[in-house]
Amino acid sequence: MHRSFLPPAAKGRVRAERATTSKMPKDSGEFDQAKFDAMVSSQSWLLRGFTFYAKYHWDPINQLIHMCCIWPILFSAIVLFADIPLPESVVAQIPAAVVEAVPFRMDNVGFVVAVAYFLWHFTLSFSIGAVANCLVIACLIGSDAWHANYPETLPAYAWALHIGCWIAQFYGHGVHEQRRPALLENLFASVFMAPIFVVIEGLCAAGFMPEFHAKLTAVVEPEVRHFHAQRKAKSS
Repeated sequence: MHRSFLPPAAKGRVRAERATTSKMPKDSGEFDQAKFDAMVSSQSWLLRGFTFYAKYHWDPINQLIHMCCIWPILFSAIVLFADIPLPESVVAQIPAAVVEAVPFRMDNVGFVVAVAYFLWHFTLSFSIGAVANCLVIACLIGSDAWHANYPETLPAYAWALHIGCWIAQFYGHGVHEQRRPALLENLFASVFMAPIFVVIEGLCAAGFMPEFHAKLTAVVEPEVRHFHAQRKAKSS
């Protein structure tokens, strides 16, 4: 995982890792699902959620597609939800000082969606969440700017971006991952883990979080190998 995106400085380590991985035995058909579930449940919320998401996004090309598409999907969703106003009774409860201090429109559902992700990211991890939330803030800034400057083109282009990115992701799953999307098993986990998944992918690709990456590989790789071995056996 992440091997295709590691920086040049890590290429020697990658070659060594590939050599080791190539010597690993094939799936023996003795994969213990109960042991796998117990191992995952014993991990932190972040690793547990990421493990669920990662086992559906193990192929490097599918990972790259998601890294390019996840945040545009969230951004376009915030843009589209920003067209839905909050009830006036709710907006009236927001203190005037807060409205003046926050540099975003707070009178729409898009802002609520962004706040939900903002809080969720910090719940999973303060440090990684801080990185992810910089992108959430960028989405809010972009949404407000789009609404202010190009309101006439907003719906068509936002929907085109949103739908196009979803199509690209389904292509990644069907052609490269050859595994159905995670959202078909757990919609909530998929929707809320996807943005921070991309952030962690990027951090691991840059050489950060080596211990997290090692734990993830140890947990997920046997499950992925077993899944594809079963799929191959059924098709033969």
